Amino acid sequence: MILPGHVAAAVLASRRFGLDLRIAIVAGLAPDLVDKFAFYILHATRWTRVPAHSLTALAVSALVVALIGRWRRSDWRWGASWLAGYGAHLLCDMMPGEGTLPWLWPFRSYSDYVSPGLPWFLGGGPVPWLTLIAEAVLVLVALVSEIRRRRRLHAR
Repeated sequence: MILPGHVAAAVLASRRFGLDLRIAIVAGLAPDLVDKFAFYILHATRWTRVPAHSLTALAVSALVVALIGRWRRSDWRWGASWLAGYGAHLLCDMMPGEGTLPWLWPFRSYSDYVSPGLPWFLGGGPVPWLTLIAEAVLVLVALVSEIRRRRRLHAR
């Protein structure tokens, strides 16, 4: 899944559980920001899903954000918001055709997995039509949900 789907998933997750939207959206983008940067810019990994697409990264980052939220605002909801956005990202990346995730990294080796190079939208492979259709539906659901939510708020 690409940017619009990850943002939509984070919006839906944060709204569903009444969490901080901004934190959920940043968390929904975090795995790709870390892993794509490590792969394309730093050339530090061989796969665009290590290290941030793992349960270890999810748990550690959620704990850090929760502690920061607790320290800054005496509020644990920051951690829950992060967990919802980050978790939504990982769930979206589990779609058929998206491949596997390194759930147990660094406790299990994923050295067999190598990213082919450029993503499909930069000419790096075939277009994943099933994923794009699912993503379009997810974005549409999020948009309709937000429009309804805002109409309810303005009606009060």
